[in-house]
Amino acid sequence: MGYDISFFMPGHDDDGLGDELLLHLTNDQEAAWRRIVARAEQEIGPADEGRYPTHLELWLHDPAMQLCYAGTFASIEIPYRYTATAASAHAAVDTAYALARIVEVETGMCGLDDEVS
Repeated sequence: MGYDISFFMPGHDDDGLGDELLLHLTNDQEAAWRRIVARAEQEIGPADEGRYPTHLELWLHDPAMQLCYAGTFASIEIPYRYTATAASAHAAVDTAYALARIVEVETGMCGLDDEVS
C-alpha cells in the first residue's frame, strides 16, 4: 500500500493496470515513454526501467517511487515504507507531483491524486 496518483486518457474506457492486457504501444506512446524517462532522469534523478508484458516501469531512487505506464493509462506509487518522517513524506509527494506533471505533458493524460481525489 502506498500513496497513488493515477492517469487516464480522456475518452478512454481503460481504467488501470489491473486489466492484465498485453502491452501494445503505438509509436507515439513509445516516444512519449522515452521522453518521460529522459525528463525524469534529467529533472528528478537516477532511475531504472523495466519492460513487462503488460506495462513499462520507471523506478526513481530518491525518493523511491514507481511509475507504471501502459500507453493510455499510468500510475505512480510511493511505497509508505520510504516515507518515514513528515519531511520525507512531503518531499516524496513533491517529487511525485513533478513526475506527474511530466507524464501529463508528455502523454496528454489527466492525473488524479487518489489520496485527495
